[in-house]
Amino acid sequence: MSLKYNIICSNQDKASINIKNALVDLYHFKEQNLYFEESLVYSKANISIYSILSESVFREGLDKELPADVYLFASKHQSKKGVPTLTVHSIGNWGLAELGGKDNTLVLSSAWLQRDLFINLHKFSKDSIFEIVNEATHHGPFLDKPTIYIEIGSTEKEWENLEMAKVVAKTIMTTLAEERDKTKVAIGIGGLHTCNNFNKIILNKNIAISHFCPKYALQYLNRKLIEEAIQKTSEKVELAILDWKGLSTHKDNIVKNLKSIGLDFEKTSTI
Repeated sequence: MSLKYNIICSNQDKASINIKNALVDLYHFKEQNLYFEESLVYSKANISIYSILSESVFREGLDKELPADVYLFASKHQSKKGVPTLTVHSIGNWGLAELGGKDNTLVLSSAWLQRDLFINLHKFSKDSIFEIVNEATHHGPFLDKPTIYIEIGSTEKEWENLEMAKVVAKTIMTTLAEERDKTKVAIGIGGLHTCNNFNKIILNKNIAISHFCPKYALQYLNRKLIEEAIQKTSEKVELAILDWKGLSTHKDNIVKNLKSIGLDFEKTSTI
């Protein structure tokens, strides 16, 4: 039986609105005789598009109101550097919940779906100036079902880029129609927020990664959170991949916790 997907867009987010419009126009989603938060609902086969009034990161528990198997949030990405970027990432908070969600709590993800979205973003944007990255797990909202963000960034200029909205729409629809490539599944620990060393592995190895804990959040990464990253991955996690140089002073504690859990680990430099 096909999975039911809900695509969530925010009316406060220009990139999100443009992605929604591209999905509806290019893939002929049908208006339903139904409104949610003052916006029409669109559907096609096993995929529905909902628009919300609030910023998406604060829209907690949406899965209780809009039942589905998997949730994709189409969103803007914002960064101080302003580099044109397309991103995918799992959500949750290693530390304090400063942008929605719950403190020290992750949200269920799908490593296979995230990998396929990332690879298709690369494929469909190969002639653009945009960087394509996985991001570390961060921000809300909190849901109990598998959830992934896909984003256009990093400034208003990119949020208004209609061609990139079409790229994201094509990526979403192509990926959701594909059979999942059932690769080995891992969690990623260490390194940059944009997961540079992990991105290369996902593109070149038969490996999918769900949750990434970056160097700046390692102070929160105890045994409980490592176990949660494993449990909050839809697929069976077989190993942890460590950005060894990006573990700072936390190396020994991380290795000790992985060994006590019984999770194999490898370094990004040798895998």
